[in-house]
Amino acid sequence: MFGWTKIFTFVALAAVAAIVTGGAGATSTSTLAGGTGATSRSTLAPATVSHAATARKVSTAAVSKAASRPGTLLKTTNLSTRSRVVRYLRAIGLDPRGVTIQRGARNYAGPNCPGAGWSCTSTAHPVVQIAAAGGKNTFLCTTGRCAVVQATSATATSTSRSFTAATATNTAKCIKTTGLSQSCSIDQNSASANNEAIVYENAVKASGLTQTASATAQITQRATGSNTNKACVLQNINVEGSTAVDKKGVPVTVTLEAHQSISITQDSATGGNALASATSAGSCAGDRLMQIQTLTSKASGSGLITQNQNASSGGPNVLLDIKQNQSEGFLGVASGFNTAKFTQSNTLTAVASTPAGPVNQTQSSAVGGIQATVNQFSTSPSTIDALQDETQCEDALNPGPPLNCGTTADPPSYSLTQVQYGPVRKGGGPSTQGNNSGDVFNVVQNSTQNNDTGQNQTNDVQADCSTSGNCTVTQTTNVDGQTTTNVQSGQNVTTNITCTGTTCTKPSTIIPVVNGSFEADTFGYNGTLDLGGTNPLTGWTTLHNGTYPWGLPYPNYFTAGPTPYGNQWVIVGDYGNGGTWIEQTLNGLTPGHTYNLNFAAASELPNGGGQSLLGVSFPSGSNTPGQTIAAPLTQVNYWDTWASFSVSFTASNSSVTFRFTGLAASFGSDPGIDNVSVTG
Repeated sequence: MFGWTKIFTFVALAAVAAIVTGGAGATSTSTLAGGTGATSRSTLAPATVSHAATARKVSTAAVSKAASRPGTLLKTTNLSTRSRVVRYLRAIGLDPRGVTIQRGARNYAGPNCPGAGWSCTSTAHPVVQIAAAGGKNTFLCTTGRCAVVQATSATATSTSRSFTAATATNTAKCIKTTGLSQSCSIDQNSASANNEAIVYENAVKASGLTQTASATAQITQRATGSNTNKACVLQNINVEGSTAVDKKGVPVTVTLEAHQSISITQDSATGGNALASATSAGSCAGDRLMQIQTLTSKASGSGLITQNQNASSGGPNVLLDIKQNQSEGFLGVASGFNTAKFTQSNTLTAVASTPAGPVNQTQSSAVGGIQATVNQFSTSPSTIDALQDETQCEDALNPGPPLNCGTTADPPSYSLTQVQYGPVRKGGGPSTQGNNSGDVFNVVQNSTQNNDTGQNQTNDVQADCSTSGNCTVTQTTNVDGQTTTNVQSGQNVTTNITCTGTTCTKPSTIIPVVNGSFEADTFGYNGTLDLGGTNPLTGWTTLHNGTYPWGLPYPNYFTAGPTPYGNQWVIVGDYGNGGTWIEQTLNGLTPGHTYNLNFAAASELPNGGGQSLLGVSFPSGSNTPGQTIAAPLTQVNYWDTWASFSVSFTASNSSVTFRFTGLAASFGSDPGIDNVSVTG
């Protein structure tokens, strides 16, 4: 429910790649935004930035390969000759043809040379800037195709072959606010400086009936000392395809597609790793990475209207992969606090207004939706907090404002086909967290679907987590007003809600009951009396009278039993007169949620002598009325015939107490109890 492949995509219109590592005190300034106003200032060396309008200038495979081994490339880089520069550019996936090499104290590439004392060139071809120690590289790219390598030598000799780490924070920024295809890739490697990567991608289009949007962000950070890694990302796609066609009978077709992905790899020896959001000004914000997608279509016409939103089977539409201390040399040994908090949302809205139809609306696909994977390791405490939120709404209306997507099933009289797929996944592979008992892993997944027909709606909400601490998964689906909630917790959780229309299924949540099979205490051959008084009954509170409740093992003096649920059971009552009870309090329940109290009961008197009566009640935490259960008749021996029962109760508090009471029976018999559990 979260499983992954690292993604390096370079697409048309404003693709950006930046590879950054520590330098010896020189300053590099690069404008990576779609316009000239957003800048990235870094005390870095060497640094690589590429900005390509077409895939012809950047080899995706080569960049993927290079980005997977940035430390190796940076350690072996030698830019002392043109041939070595060409070799390096090819190694990182850049076309070296026409490369300009600048060597000096102050190097500038861009449209406005600062003036005397600067070595200046244009960005028409790839640029390699090598500044002396204490010097400065500046790169300002506003054209369609740009590429730069920035390096700072460790000494004043411009041909030096060695590079050293900076002591200030390494900061790389990628700010994208124009175009529907946006891609950023940042690689930072430092032994002493903190690494900070900031990615702000905001793709917004308010018109056009056929739109395809994509956004990718790839960040790799490596801190080999006590320095830290921080990745700040806000990735937003908001596309609207709305129209009003007045000409009679002219069909309307709207097709909106969006795919966005974020891949983050952070390795820190002892400093720790963290995530945050980003602002358009190029700063970090809050403590949650944000990945947001909104597609809206409001179409009106007099005839056929077709609206498709993320309907192609192109994989997840909102995709996230986070790896913290998973690389060789860090996994199993790294320390420092890891924090991975993020929010993913996907909102699809389709409204059609026509007097005659037909209307066809499709949202998402079986392989689309939201997906995330998170893997963490540290000997220090780590935190994962994942929120995935999906909303789908389809509505077909007769003409008349407003064009709002309603939640009431009110199909018009004309032909209407509505299809919704709602996968929300916590990855295609396991998500793991280790190796500290204080680790916290929380997953919240919400999915809401509404349409007019109540047909062709499917949903699969999946989550998994494996942790050294504790994981809690909370899943909620709301399909046409019908809500299903699933809560699971533990160290290893794999769970899901599957919906077809308003019918949703989920695995039973097992709520821990202490000593529900009554095997924790050893009962004597002749029986053990006064449980909860003279003798213990682990996990239970009792109303005892010196004899009752009492317990029996199998075999026993009375040839009673056996029980199919182990070797021991408990008897409540008082020689058929009733009165004694056992009870237990459950914690961590969800108020308003319905659970099932499951148990087995048997009658006392042999040879079918009469049914024993058992009272089931909830003294606190639930307003569910009590019930009387009649245990099955015996066959030959005492308590030799058992039946399973289930009583539903709704929690009004996070703690609920349930009680089993022996009730008076005309036959003078007491009920036996075994195999108690709670699910919900």
